[in-house]
Formats: sequence, C-alpha cells, structure tokens
Amino acid sequence: HLYANAGTYHTALEITDLTNGCADTKINSVTIHPNPNADFINADGCINKDISLVDASTISNDIIQNYFWNINGNQLLSGNQITYNSNFAGPSNVQLLVTSNFGCKDSISKTITVYPNPLVVFTTNAIYGAPPLNINFSNQSSAGNYEWNFGDNSSNSLLANPNHTYSDTGNFVIKLIVVSPYGCIDSSALNINVFEPIIDLAIINNSITKRNGRWVLKALLHNNGNLPIQDAEIKLNLENRSLLYENISSLNLLPGNFIEHEFTSSFDAGDYTPSYFCSEILTVNNIQDFNESNNSFCSTFNNKFDCFNLYPNPATSYVSFGITIPEDNAITIQLFSETGDECIKSINTTLNKGYNSYNFNTSELASGVYLIKINYLEEFKTIKFIRE
Repeated sequence: HLYANAGTYHTALEITDLTNGCADTKINSVTIHPNPNADFINADGCINKDISLVDASTISNDIIQNYFWNINGNQLLSGNQITYNSNFAGPSNVQLLVTSNFGCKDSISKTITVYPNPLVVFTTNAIYGAPPLNINFSNQSSAGNYEWNFGDNSSNSLLANPNHTYSDTGNFVIKLIVVSPYGCIDSSALNINVFEPIIDLAIINNSITKRNGRWVLKALLHNNGNLPIQDAEIKLNLENRSLLYENISSLNLLPGNFIEHEFTSSFDAGDYTPSYFCSEILTVNNIQDFNESNNSFCSTFNNKFDCFNLYPNPATSYVSFGITIPEDNAITIQLFSETGDECIKSINTTLNKGYNSYNFNTSELASGVYLIKINYLEEFKTIKFIRE
C-alpha cells in the first residue's frame, strides 16, 4: 500500500477459516515519516572567490540529519552550510541531497553563475619625470565602477580617466580598483617615479685595436643618471696627434645599464703606436652632462711618466688629467699662476703603476691662466689651463 501522506495508520489483518467459518483479526499501527523538503539559499558569485551555500530545507516533526552537496557532478562537502570556490567562470549546477533521521530523502538542484573578474588595464602619458609632473590616465578596463589611489595621500578619484599632478619627488604606486556590475573586484598597480632629472653618462673603460691598417677604439659606457640616454657626442684623442668627433645616436641606454660601443670613426695606424688614447664625452642628449668628472677615460700602451688629456679647459670648479708612471711611487703636484706665483701648497700623493686619473679643485681660483707642474722622481711635466 502506498501512503500519500505522513502520519500514523492502524492496519488490520482478518483471517477466516473457510471450513468452519471461524475468524480472527490482528491490528497494528504503522507510522509513515515525512520526507524532508530540500532547499538552499544560493547567490551568484565571482571567480576565485568563496560563494556561500546555506541549507534551507524543512521537515515536519523529524530532523534532517545528513547533507550532501554535489557541484557539477562532484560531491564536494557535507554540512548544512558550505563555501564553493571556482576558478572557472560560467554556470555551475548545484545539487543538495538531505536525509532525515529515519532515512527519508529529498534533493533539489539549482544553477548558480560564477562571473569573471573585471579586466583592469590602464596606461599613462609618463611613468617618470620632474615635478610638477602631470599624469593623464587612459583607462582600458572593462565596464564597472572605478576607484583610483594615486599613492601620495591625496583624495581617491572615481572618474574613469582622471588626471593627477605630482608636486613632490618620490616613488608613487598608483592603484586602480574596478568593481564589475556583478560585484567582482580586481585591481592593477603602476609605479610613477618623480625626480629631479639627472643626465650622467660615464666612460668606465676604453680599448684600442689595430684593424686593417687603422686604430679602432671602443668605450664602455654606463648610465649613472636617472633618465634614458639616447645620444652622445664623444671626442676621440690619439696621443694629441689626431682628434675625431663622433655623434652616437639611438643608444637607448637605460639608467644603471652598460653598453660597449665601437666607434665608427677610426685613425690611420701608419707605422706608429700611440703612447696613449682617450675618449671624452662632450654632450649627452644634446645638453651638458650633469657630472663631467667621469666624462673622460684614457689608456696607455706604455708606462713611462707622462701627463695628458686635461679637461675641461677652460675650467670652472675642477680640472681632470691623466698621469702614467712606470712604478708605484710618489708624485708632487704644484699650481702656479701665469706670473709664476705658487697658488696652493704642494700636494704629495702616491700613484699606482700605469694610468691614473687626477682631479684638481679650481673652484677657489680667480679667473686667469694657470700651470700645473707634476714632479716624478727627477722628471717633471707641466699642463696649462684657463680658469674662467
């Protein structure tokens, strides 16, 4: 017999003897327990975010004892409340099977939608520069609500494509948060570096090779500044017998990077070997270099005592020149005016064998012509320069 409703029913069994007509009746009670009514509270969610599924099943009189959740054909968890996290966007089929304490069952299936996170993409008209630096933001993110944090303790912006001006130097992290129409959130960040621009190209080393009857020079360049270097004008000096000037373009040398450059200009080798050769930076990005003290480098073929390549000339705050000596030893440097007056106290210092670069402070000298006298053992050399 199929009972349509839950409840307690009395059943009777009556037996009659067909031979003598005697009869008896047995009465028992049958309890039909109710089936649970399966249900759960669900909400759509976002990819890679927890989605909460809460049981809302009911049953009369009895209790629900077991919960089994099945998502897209896979049994995941048991319990009257679970969280579901999907790394795939799209519809998901969720089934809940509940069982009462008397083994009565019911199930329900619902579809939830997992939405993708918004696409967060933006560009700027600059990522570095000097203050005040005005940044224009171009937002290519997907539709939604936008919030910009400019990283400088200023107020956030809710505009799609804001502008912002950085008045102080520093490294600022810009963050764009996008909330999609479905409540899904993602973000992207970009660094903006605001600084006083420094263009500083240094010559770290140089070399010379005899090739096809010509002297070919190379220089190892380093960007010591904070701006990319695109071009430079460099003077090549072969023992003061030959001078060449070369413009280097399309360097694209980023801050902190090195590049070895072989000059297209070369010197006729002839039948001689120069005692020294130098390379000197004249301009960088078509302007004067910030730090001229590292703009020149000289190398030698021999270690005899010599002085050469004084620069800049005319000078303002300093002059630099090269000195070679055959052995580690002491030298004496003196400075004289054009009239022969000694301008400063003699400088005694020790140099290493080979090439040495020496910087001389001229900031306190009056304008005029000066002679630097360098003494090594019994020899001396003089170099003339002009103080502007």
